[in-house]
Amino acid sequence: MPVSLPINPFQIDSTPSNAYDVCLVFESRASEASDTRGHKPSELVCARLLGYMLIHAPVDTGRDYLAKAILSCTDDDDGLKRLGKFYFDHFIRLFKSAKGPTPSPSLHPSRPSFDDDQEALKYGLVEAPKDQSTAKKHALIRDDYRCIVTGNTDFHSEENIPHIAERFLHERVPTVYTQAAHIFPVSTNKRIATDEERHPNTDYAATAWAVADRFGGVKVTEELNGAKIHHLGNVMTMQVDVHMKFDSLTIWFEETVCCVSKRHTEQIQYLRSQGGQLGRSSPHCYIYNNPPLPDPRYLQVHAACAQVANLSAAGECIDRVIRDLE
Repeated sequence: MPVSLPINPFQIDSTPSNAYDVCLVFESRASEASDTRGHKPSELVCARLLGYMLIHAPVDTGRDYLAKAILSCTDDDDGLKRLGKFYFDHFIRLFKSAKGPTPSPSLHPSRPSFDDDQEALKYGLVEAPKDQSTAKKHALIRDDYRCIVTGNTDFHSEENIPHIAERFLHERVPTVYTQAAHIFPVSTNKRIATDEERHPNTDYAATAWAVADRFGGVKVTEELNGAKIHHLGNVMTMQVDVHMKFDSLTIWFEETVCCVSKRHTEQIQYLRSQGGQLGRSSPHCYIYNNPPLPDPRYLQVHAACAQVANLSAAGECIDRVIRDLE
């Protein structure tokens, strides 16, 4: 359910505050003229998308970068709509599982240096391997053969690993089919062609990764390029229904304070959805003996995307496109 932008939460006269005021004015002008039935995000969706991106930016440098881009479009509704459409295509659709056709390549509407980053990234991309079985096996071991969210035991592990079967008899937790859930999606680097000039899949991947770098603070081509996309910091074990909700941005993770102080301990954040808190009624600590853990920076970027998608209705717009294509 889309939500109007709240009052300005930033320090008066700061760059984010001034940019947020631009979004508020844009939202007020767009509210009566918005077309919520189209396949492209309306002006209203774009206004809210930019405003909520400022609020939920995972890093301060990303917030400042976006704020400067917004301020460069002050009193330019067409420019603000192009900027919102750019982040709709290359931020929301990066994480949203039902993406539809690869968007046409586009330039960042207000920051020339962004295109230099995108061009450099394009020629450094390596296609992700098609085989994810090794990533799943390693994640299962680290996650104690359980769904990281529900704690339910992996069905195949209970069937084939004696000590897991013995644990199941003792705990009597449900067994479920699990999958390797990637925080940053594998699909973006598939079917790319770095040897072809202006190939749409390659251009899209390079632009999306540039957004992840500038807005999210994650240097994807250094950390997640090629086979690194399957690095354990980017992979979690999830049962199938939870994985579908995670990839569709219906649920996300939020940081909590862990009460356990041991080596290789990490609090699994409260799980949130459009309707509020889900899952456990109190925080739950998972103790890992086999790091690396899911990278909290990646989870923060995913959470920012999910919250912006739901609050601005950008996620609904993508779902509508997919339904019409079907």
